[in-house]
Amino acid sequence: QPNANWQKRPGGDRLQGLAMDNWGKKILLIGGFAAMNEAGESHDLQSQSKARLFDPQTQRWSDLPSLPQPRSSFDIAVIEDSVYVVGGWQLAGTSDGHQWHETAYVMNLNPADGEEMQWQEVARPPFQRRALSVAAVADHIVAIGGMESTGQPTTNVALYDPQSNSWTEAP
Repeated sequence: QPNANWQKRPGGDRLQGLAMDNWGKKILLIGGFAAMNEAGESHDLQSQSKARLFDPQTQRWSDLPSLPQPRSSFDIAVIEDSVYVVGGWQLAGTSDGHQWHETAYVMNLNPADGEEMQWQEVARPPFQRRALSVAAVADHIVAIGGMESTGQPTTNVALYDPQSNSWTEAP
């Protein structure tokens, strides 16, 4: 039976709209947004580009290469040693200061000797969505639902195949 007691761990930035997943026994934390305004001031929400890895064995966070651009309200999924970033937008302070992302990225978390970890763009998704769910199923990435750039929710599903670097619509 899992331990039902919460235990405090070393923290990090205060973020919302971030993405988390596990990679083996470690935890990935990528992007999100932070409120940059003081209490009582107008909202100043800024998407972030940080990527970090938490190791429960050492109780330490380590920095990974930052995303190519700040991103929040997106999701990630891990297939073997690769983490995929799909969807989201970039908040830039004001209520109308946002830009929808058209890109998706992958980063190998365990590069070969002499290579560095770096984000690489994959085929562009056939959608612009935020607040979606992304999961690894077998050797594919599934992007489910979310809010479309039109402001409407969707139940659409898209499937990404890393082998062919292509997206298809799914039922």
